[in-house]
Formats: sequence, C-alpha cells, structure tokens
Amino acid sequence: MTTRILKNGLYSFDANQNTIRVFKGKAEVLVSDRKIALGKERELVLSTDAKAKARDFDARNYEDDFFR
Repeated sequence: MTTRILKNGLYSFDANQNTIRVFKGKAEVLVSDRKIALGKERELVLSTDAKAKARDFDARNYEDDFFR
C-alpha cells in the first residue's frame, strides 16, 4: 500500500486500526493495482479479508482540544 498526499490538509494514519482518515485535504491510496481517492471526511479501512473501500466518517467523533 502506498499513500500519496495530493493536497495540504489534516490526515490520520492509524497502524493499529489499519485506517487512513482525511479530515481536510486530498490523498490517493494505491492498494494492489487499484487507486482509491480520499477527500474531506473520508476514511479507508484496510483489511485482509475484505476489499479496501473508502467511506464517510464524522470528523466530530475524533475532535479533541488539539483539533479545535
């Protein structure tokens, strides 16, 4: 897997949860031979038993004092 940052923003890479989240910005993830585009408030969960698929998430669930 390779991630390419296409636009400045705020990103979260969580190796424990195998998750990439884009709070603001734009990224492209290469998984096998597929390119998956991620934009604002989209996440990608990588798993060995299912295909990687981008989905929406609610950024407010991840806010803390640093984020505000």
